[in-house]
Amino acid sequence: MKPHHILVASSLLFFIIPALCVQKMGLHEISLLVLFFDQALLSAIFWSNPVNGSIIHKIDGRLAKIIGVIVIAHLLFCARLELPIFVFGLFGTMLFFYLSSVHSSQSWCCTDHVACHLIFHIITSLMLGFSFF
Repeated sequence: MKPHHILVASSLLFFIIPALCVQKMGLHEISLLVLFFDQALLSAIFWSNPVNGSIIHKIDGRLAKIIGVIVIAHLLFCARLELPIFVFGLFGTMLFFYLSSVHSSQSWCCTDHVACHLIFHIITSLMLGFSFF
């Protein structure tokens, strides 16, 4: 098993954790879950064969950024999330995304790249779950 294969499984957390945490199921929550499912599926497909700069990589990255903005807005205006948790989550996702990017530019899919991206996936998934409390 190659190191990046762990990111296939961790990508699915983008949908699984929020789906387990949802407490009410209105149109807003269903819309977010559909976006999270799409992102989880796209990310899992990409990480099963991670070709840097491929079409799937570009689409995955753009969708992730769009969802990131939507989730930040949701956390700020809709969720009842404590400010320290929000700040920690935002800082953690940004830090590990940056570190992942640094390591990937040095050596694509090296252990440090995959480890930083895995931590990014975990923190992001937890923040998506917190958005539903």
